[in-house]
Amino acid sequence: MTLNKLWNKLSWFNRPSGRLVYLFALFLGAIYPLGLAPLSWWPLLFLSVFGLAWLLLNVEKQLFWKVTYCYGVGFFAVGASWVHVSIHQFGNAPLWLSISFTAIFVLFLALFKALVGLLLSLSARYLRTPIIAFPLFWLAADYVQGNFLTGFPWLYLGYGLIDSPFSSWLPYIGVSGVSLLSVVIVTTVALIVFRLLRSEQDKTVRISSAYTAFALISLISALTAFSGLSGNNAIRSQSASIAIVQPNIPQAEKWNPDRLPEYLNLYDRMTEPLWGAEFIIWPEAAIPALQHRVENWLKHWESKAIQANSELILGIPRYDFNKQRVYASLASYGAQSYLYDKHHLVPFGEFVPYEGLLRGLIEFFNLPMSRMAPGKAVQSSFSYEKLNFLPAICYEIAYVDRFLNANKSKEKQAVNVILTVSNDAWFGRSWGPHQHYQIARARARELSMPLIRATNNGISAVVDAKGNTLKQLPHYEASSFVNTFEFNEYDSLYLKHNNFIVILLILAAQLFLFLCERILSKNP
Repeated sequence: MTLNKLWNKLSWFNRPSGRLVYLFALFLGAIYPLGLAPLSWWPLLFLSVFGLAWLLLNVEKQLFWKVTYCYGVGFFAVGASWVHVSIHQFGNAPLWLSISFTAIFVLFLALFKALVGLLLSLSARYLRTPIIAFPLFWLAADYVQGNFLTGFPWLYLGYGLIDSPFSSWLPYIGVSGVSLLSVVIVTTVALIVFRLLRSEQDKTVRISSAYTAFALISLISALTAFSGLSGNNAIRSQSASIAIVQPNIPQAEKWNPDRLPEYLNLYDRMTEPLWGAEFIIWPEAAIPALQHRVENWLKHWESKAIQANSELILGIPRYDFNKQRVYASLASYGAQSYLYDKHHLVPFGEFVPYEGLLRGLIEFFNLPMSRMAPGKAVQSSFSYEKLNFLPAICYEIAYVDRFLNANKSKEKQAVNVILTVSNDAWFGRSWGPHQHYQIARARARELSMPLIRATNNGISAVVDAKGNTLKQLPHYEASSFVNTFEFNEYDSLYLKHNNFIVILLILAAQLFLFLCERILSKNP
């Protein structure tokens, strides 16, 4: 049976039409997050985007935005509905209200995917085959999603490829570049299949399709081989002992002031055998009290750190009496003192948008410590003799600009290390914490820097500059470790040239797709 005859048996997929198109788009969006953590079935990322490209090749341009919106609903309903856990379990919202808020959140985020379809329909006025602009508009929608209002830089395709052969591209073109290149590959394949199935027995189209496919495979193989073989010589290397404390404090009870002494003693007990490690890391908001209210305890730990030649770094909210503002901070105690204030705050968790209207309506809009102020966009790193820590609190790890603009060590001996602390207990046993950790690993690979991650209940780990987990604490357990690690830092082309690399890639990708479309549609 020929390819055409087999495809004709599946007549609807050959020429998708009717309302089933929207349902199929919803399904395609829903399988996309299965390619991300925790399942990490990364080939589904390509299959999902290929299916969307195929639909867009076959439906009328007036339907583009509807198709991509339905895709977005499935995409975020499966990939980001874990916000329900925070709203229902810890915001104490009734189940019906939590589901309603989550649905609104998903329907809003789906608009970013609808933007892809809208831009494609507008480009149809100027392009004979608008699908060639699909990768560009996909990347544009990612950018808007990551920057509109507070931004939600989550579920990017490039993150999901950290455990695939394509992860070697990350230090060269970054997460955005990997996302773009992946969509270019998928779009080219969709174009080839589309032309083949529409050509009937046209030998010219078959030959041109074969040439295009060969060129694509050769390009992918060459890029993957080059990126995998190069960049294996460390530019900086240091050995240091690291200890991480993961207390597993129940989120529902964390901010209960009656239990504060219990938590302070818990940290004291868990840290006692770790003194002597060069760096001891506690999670985000480790101490559920303002800094000045536990000053005696902090002085006690600072004294311990100095005696043991350790540096204790912990998350703690602090009140600035001069500015009369509360900050979510990361502070160090020991021979050197540093302070970092979180810049990217979590909406509703750390500040309430339209506070005058929403504050007090329901308990979710009145969570503890939800009156935070943002820190400066660029702040000092935590610079030590061996390691130079680039701090990030919670989902700041998802904002690559935070690291591109950071004060990185230019000295030969100090290794730049990403230090991220978080409290993913807000999201229970959902997929959220796993996605968050995957983002952190991809960021380490992208910037070619090691990463240390401390959280309340997991995933706490040390990751090398290739994105591999070197040591990890068990999830949802109170635990700690101390170990000596060899920290290697490598050159990252993306770190040096960042967005310039992405712009060049966009131009090259669009030229490649334009030429492919011309070759596939040309008749002698």
